[in-house]
Amino acid sequence: YQGIKLPPYWYSGSITWELMKMGVLSTRPPRMHRKREGGMSLKELSQAMSLSWQNVDQETADYCKKLAEVDFEKYSALMETIEKEKQAKTETDENDKCKDTKDNAAA
Repeated sequence: YQGIKLPPYWYSGSITWELMKMGVLSTRPPRMHRKREGGMSLKELSQAMSLSWQNVDQETADYCKKLAEVDFEKYSALMETIEKEKQAKTETDENDKCKDTKDNAAA
């Protein structure tokens, strides 16, 4: 199979290739948009969420803010732990390099 020369976009179907050979298409045409049944576009979703947040009562907004604060604290603690582990690993790697350099110099 090493010598086989495949035409560009061989996987996209014979119709596209035939159009390209005739010079009608210079490249593969863009994929057609297909709306999913029952789906909501990203624009519609963001508009619905924005409208919901504009009309939310204060109790619900306060509850959501508290949840966000708790999650942010968890996230901050996790990131701090990860950063400390990275620092410890970096220091360990540097110490190992120093030991290797000293051992090589002594030999």
